[in-house]
Amino acid sequence: MKKNSASGRNRIWNLDESFWTGGAALHFTPDGAARCWICRNPPAPALLVFPDKKQAEAFCSDWEVLFPGEAVSLLHEIPLTPRGVRDKAMPVQRGETLARWRAEGGILAASSGALLG
Repeated sequence: MKKNSASGRNRIWNLDESFWTGGAALHFTPDGAARCWICRNPPAPALLVFPDKKQAEAFCSDWEVLFPGEAVSLLHEIPLTPRGVRDKAMPVQRGETLARWRAEGGILAASSGALLG
């Protein structure tokens, strides 16, 4: 039996491959900065989906404090207001965020609403 070190047991990337390839639903109960610790050092670009905008923003804020040199990006939601829909800058900003994440890797945090835009 392979014994994991303490640092190896607290990363979601170290879960058995069958969870990722088998389509298992994973729910993580940690809150606050603990989310950052279990998501650190992804082996490939990772998309983390949060239930709402506030939680995605809090994750990015915690990440920037804990790991200032590591890449994290936030995909903003398009405001569902007449002015927000007409705003030409928001789609450009979102496109730049996605392009930077694709090129640099790291973590992209988004709410479910941000993925619909």
